[in-house]
Amino acid sequence: MRKGILIITKSLSTQNGIYKYLEPIFQPYLQVDATLFSQLDSVDWDKYDLLIFASQSSLQLVQPMLPSNIKTIICTRILNHAYLSKILIIPPGSKAYLVNDAEFSTLFVIDQLKEMGFTQYTYVPFYPGCTIQDKSIKYAITAGEPHLVPQGIPTVIDIGNRIVDISTIQEIALHFDLPISLSNEITKNYIIHMVQIMKLSNYQLSISLSTQKLTSDIINCLNIGICVYDDSNIIKMFNKHFIKLFCLTKQYLNDTNLEALLKSHSLPTTFLSIYNTAMYIQNTNGQTIQIKTVEIPSDSHRHLYLMMLNDVKAESIEQQAISYKANEKIAVDSLYSFEDYITKDAATLKMVENAKKISLTDYHIVIYGENGTGKEILARAIHNNSPRKNNPFISIPIKTLISNYFEAELFGYEEGAFPGAREGGKPGLIELANNGTLFIDGIDHISYDHQPILLSAIKEGKIRRLGGTTDIPIDIRIIASTTQDLYKLVAEKKLMNELFYSINIMSLYTVPLRNRRDDIPMLFEYYLKNLLKSSKFAFKSICSDSLYDFLMSYSWPGNTREVSNLCRYLTCIGEKGKLNISDLPRYIIDNSNFVLDDISVINKEVIRFIDANPKIGRSKLCKLMKNIDIEITEGQMRSILQELSEKKIIITNRTRGGCEITEYGKLLL
Repeated sequence: MRKGILIITKSLSTQNGIYKYLEPIFQPYLQVDATLFSQLDSVDWDKYDLLIFASQSSLQLVQPMLPSNIKTIICTRILNHAYLSKILIIPPGSKAYLVNDAEFSTLFVIDQLKEMGFTQYTYVPFYPGCTIQDKSIKYAITAGEPHLVPQGIPTVIDIGNRIVDISTIQEIALHFDLPISLSNEITKNYIIHMVQIMKLSNYQLSISLSTQKLTSDIINCLNIGICVYDDSNIIKMFNKHFIKLFCLTKQYLNDTNLEALLKSHSLPTTFLSIYNTAMYIQNTNGQTIQIKTVEIPSDSHRHLYLMMLNDVKAESIEQQAISYKANEKIAVDSLYSFEDYITKDAATLKMVENAKKISLTDYHIVIYGENGTGKEILARAIHNNSPRKNNPFISIPIKTLISNYFEAELFGYEEGAFPGAREGGKPGLIELANNGTLFIDGIDHISYDHQPILLSAIKEGKIRRLGGTTDIPIDIRIIASTTQDLYKLVAEKKLMNELFYSINIMSLYTVPLRNRRDDIPMLFEYYLKNLLKSSKFAFKSICSDSLYDFLMSYSWPGNTREVSNLCRYLTCIGEKGKLNISDLPRYIIDNSNFVLDDISVINKEVIRFIDANPKIGRSKLCKLMKNIDIEITEGQMRSILQELSEKKIIITNRTRGGCEITEYGKLLL
């Protein structure tokens, strides 16, 4: 007798949805049956090796009736991506009934839609037993239960029964030791559905940030790690579970070389050339990860591949023959490279090249530069390119250290060293960095009283924990960062002369963003591509010309960190169409240098008239000015309009097109 699966559900529609999805997949290998709660008395339990339930609550309801020797699985189900695009016909801001067969499942579908980014609607739950309370609602969304939709709703959108998640397919395959290739078809469907949604966003809302973000939210909702890459190993799409399962600290991976990324994390890359076969590795946390790669359909001439990552329980791995293990654990917070320092500025590229050369030495370094110019990324890249790369990178943010415990934080302490000392003692930050790199973030903030403590450790090459009796030899490289001129601090008696010369053996100077303006579009594209999980993204395509000019002329006091923060802001507030200056946070507008205080009273009145009368001409403007007792000839008006046009406050159209106010001008009113 073949091994059997029994699907047990409360409703017939849920049963049909799960059964129709699983039966074609497993029919060649297993007997797949389904039954309702009401029919359990007639079940022959000896026929089945595995019971599948739609929810934990369903299992709990019938638990007393089940044999104790049969394994149970809770079926994870997700919304069918193929039908989600149908929802977009509903105007944003509308109310819509969400219809399902029970309160729990209705609320669950609402939560899934919100998690996938469909937050532009107000969902009103509707299930058997509810009565219509809002007759103004014209839309209803249902997950395979159109017969339950209230009477009189003109637009009904059926997004179909929820489909079985690939994690459940995987769990069933592992339980019966079936070929892992069974999940290939489902996996391809996932990607095809995602691609369909991305194509929809390109067709309907080609310049809409909100729809690209929706695609990102959908793939992030999957319960497995996803990475799509091409035949050059360049990452084109990924989700947050991919980052989590591979223990990656970098959040911006689009257009990154996957093979190089894995190598930088001491992970094997052999499986990149093995398709349709389950492989197993351990990540840097010792967690066992199942990896499977399949080729997926692509309209381009390049091949695309989908890598799927699953967290696999230890007992499932014992049966597997192929296993790979990471070479060794390393501190994941040090995994940065010089490629993460985004620039095409000549002076900055020269600085990065110098940093690469310095990284190969063991000299102490001071990195000078304004906040937000990537000093810590540079420090981590230097460490990761140095002979110490397989040892710790420990960061000390000086400003956060409590003054009274400075020495204890740096050197550590033994049990009982002072009231409140932790049982068993605690190693200090210098001890934790032994044989690696100690990054002192903001060394200009170290008090003069504490400087001798650090200097003694550097000079003597040893430390002693507070309350300890033995010296601990230390071998560390120091990289310090500062926003100040340290030599000037020495002259002002704020920094010890000897400490300065001990750490300032090599020095690097980061360049503020206002001095490398060609990097501005490059940085915006870098951050937005990764926030939107889209490698085919051009920043200028979602910017009005005025906004683009504004961002190129803005002073960027927060440097690249401010760009990164603004990108996050724009992906949240962006709507259909191009972004304008008015979409920026108010603090940026208020602190920009384009607001002109030297505009004359007459010119301001002209601007107001143009704003109130789009495409107005010179003669009409002269008449309006005369109405407020200001006499201006057409020649004088021509000069005023030319001046305002040069300042980008208005646009003067040709061939009697008149004048129009720009975004700049509107912000001046």
